[in-house]
Amino acid sequence: MTFQQIRYFDSIVHTGSMSHAADQLFISQPSLSVSISNLEKELNVKLFDRKGNPPKIVLYLGRVLPPAIIMMLIIYCLRNVSFVSGSHGIPELLCVAVAAVL
Repeated sequence: MTFQQIRYFDSIVHTGSMSHAADQLFISQPSLSVSISNLEKELNVKLFDRKGNPPKIVLYLGRVLPPAIIMMLIIYCLRNVSFVSGSHGIPELLCVAVAAVL
C-alpha cells in the first residue's frame, strides 16, 4: 500500500466517483482504476463496487473512526495528568466532557 493509493482512495470517497476523482487528481480514470484494483488485491478487500459506491463498512468506518481517533488523542494527552492533586484536573475533565458531547 502506498501513500498515493491512499490519496486515490480518499479522493474517490470524497468526490463520489472514480471519474471525478481522476479529474481532481489530474490522472486518467483507467490509471486510477488500476491503482485501486491493485490496492484491493493487496488488502484482499473490495473497497468499491464498480459503480464507484463504497461498501457499507467503509461508510460506517468513515463516520465512526474520526471521533474515536479524537477521543484517543484526548486520552493520550491526559495520560500524565493527576486528577487528585490541587486544582489540576478540573479544566482537563471539563475539556473531556465537552469533547464527549461533541
